[in-house]
Parts: sequence; structure tokens; C-alpha cells
Amino acid sequence: MDTKTLVVGQKVYMTSGRFITCAGEVVKVTPEGLEVRATVQSNLTTIGDLLHFDKDGKGRDDEGAHESGAWEITCASEDNVYLPEPEVQ
Repeated sequence: MDTKTLVVGQKVYMTSGRFITCAGEVVKVTPEGLEVRATVQSNLTTIGDLLHFDKDGKGRDDEGAHESGAWEITCASEDNVYLPEPEVQ
């Protein structure tokens, strides 16, 4: 995904492999890429984790699952995104 149209405060959705999905909020945009703060707990992230992406929406290898690959921003819309329901405590 080309990140040029994303802005601070925008909600984005990310995947690592086929089945792992996470949501986050853009907190910093630069010509080189952006930073996203995770807003959903997943098996790879904790709410509040800071994730880094290049200008094409590809994440760092060390911030994804080693079996599934780096995080990738897949969309900036809730359409066709599966997010697990949060656990009630």
C-alpha cells in the first residue's frame, strides 16, 4: 500500500502472513514511511506497541512473525477486515 495518503490519527489495518491481523493508528508520517501504534492486541502485538513501515507499507522483519513475515499495511478501511473480538475480563 502506498502510504503517501495516510495522515496522523488515521486508523490502518495490518497483516503478517495470511491469518494474523492487527489494527493501529498512524502516529508519525515521514517521506521514508510511517509509525503506527497498535490499538488491538494480537498474538504478535500488545496494545500500544510502536510499529515501523516504509513508504510502501512494508514493516520491519523484526516486528512481525518470523513464520509469517513482517507486518504490512493492507488497508485504511474496515471493509473486509477480520479483527477478533476483545476478551471480556
